[in-house]
Amino acid sequence: MFLKRKLLAFVISAVIITSVALFILPRLFAKNGIEISIVYFSEDHSGLANLQSSEAIIYYQVFIISYDDGLTEIAKGKVSSSKIFIGLNEKLRRVCERWLELPYGKNTLIGIEVNVWILNKAGNEILGPVIRYKLLDPERILNGGIEKVLININEESIPRTKIDKIMNNIGSEGDLLRHVEFLDWLLEYEITPEDIAAKLEENGLNDWVKWVSGKAYIKTPILVIENKKNSLGYGVHITAAYDIAINEETTIEGSYGIGNKILEKISEGLNLLELSLKLYNGVKTVSRKISSGIYFVDVLPGRTAYIYIWTRPYFEHYRWYVNGIRTDKEKFISYISDFLMEDTTKVLIESSYRPLPSTVLSSISNSTEIIAYKDSLDVGESIDSWQVINYTYDIARVGYYDIGTLACAVISSVVSYLNPALGIIASTLTISLSYNTEATTIALFGVQNRGDGSSIDGTPDPNCVNSSVVLHYYVTTLQYRKESLLKETYYFRIPIARIITECLSSSN
Repeated sequence: MFLKRKLLAFVISAVIITSVALFILPRLFAKNGIEISIVYFSEDHSGLANLQSSEAIIYYQVFIISYDDGLTEIAKGKVSSSKIFIGLNEKLRRVCERWLELPYGKNTLIGIEVNVWILNKAGNEILGPVIRYKLLDPERILNGGIEKVLININEESIPRTKIDKIMNNIGSEGDLLRHVEFLDWLLEYEITPEDIAAKLEENGLNDWVKWVSGKAYIKTPILVIENKKNSLGYGVHITAAYDIAINEETTIEGSYGIGNKILEKISEGLNLLELSLKLYNGVKTVSRKISSGIYFVDVLPGRTAYIYIWTRPYFEHYRWYVNGIRTDKEKFISYISDFLMEDTTKVLIESSYRPLPSTVLSSISNSTEIIAYKDSLDVGESIDSWQVINYTYDIARVGYYDIGTLACAVISSVVSYLNPALGIIASTLTISLSYNTEATTIALFGVQNRGDGSSIDGTPDPNCVNSSVVLHYYVTTLQYRKESLLKETYYFRIPIARIITECLSSSN
């Protein structure tokens, strides 16, 4: 009996030890989180060596998109190597778990913003900021995986600032070189979805707000069709469709601008703003790995219709600090933290024939200009988003397929009430739906000339004729920068999905 008990105790001990070895220890020592690798390119490749030398220090600040609070800082510090590792700290864990609580959480990728500066002691300068946005899988991070992020830095395009120009009031130059402990962006001004909702409801636009579990979602037009009659009162029947493809990542991207003393210069006008505010697109914040949605709308002569989704938009103004001391460098960013789904795979898409609010229209006018499409549309012909984009910018050089929503106009219309200068900046920071050009095989939207097709209830409009139509669309006034690993920087304007059609004929 004694031997049996001893044998049983041995077996139980072995099982416990094996369990600890197989299940508990790996979790205790698991290295899950985010690994950021920095590759520094220069013409002679000397930059890579300098980056890893004792004369260079890399400073970083990393934000992640949280479901509840937008961009949230999860890490800040400095390293002497080209690797940054962010373990599963409490903030990162909370953000990932919150996303996975949602019904569609497992199909969601969330964005991080990586800010990098390089202190070059030998050159007495700070290189940067370099800002990159990447999408990560929260489920992978929580389950013990490492999400790897590659940051390519082109030496030719990285901003350089002499230290004595930044902080001449900090003391001697040598002291600063020895005591730069941190570089970071600090939030100075923020407009949240709840701020936007309060202002919209205050102005009687309650139908532009949807509350879900205490969170405000804002009506965001993704295609606006204004079907004008001509001067004699004749028009055509237009049909528009919006198609979000299934089994492709539907990504919403914001944009940001960086400059010095922007708020002081804004009174000089929007055209002069371009000289002092550098705009960048590609703020990846949220993406559905599996999503779909299609919507059709008929637009009869003299009517306007728009197709929209529901989103959570933000506008933020940051100031750059060195060792906690405020500089004159500013960053402005517009982005969307989430968009509503009808179910686990289908994006909620709806439409309206009501006029757009005048404040939204004025915000569009402040930051866009109208472009005449090269060809008219005959009866039965259509135009799609691919044609609009190809006519506007080089997709291959931009690297993705990008159509602006009216989110920036909605944000700007609200921000302008509180701060007109910031409202102007907000209107220039486009938020768009983006797809990888290699993955997308269908058009995001299409607009067809139906001629004198019947109205929705089957009754023909006597002024609805078979005729060609001229077509106009809108593009951003200011240009966005697209950096590459080569010297060349590409500037492009983003088309906004607001299209105007007008009948060319006088009668049948």
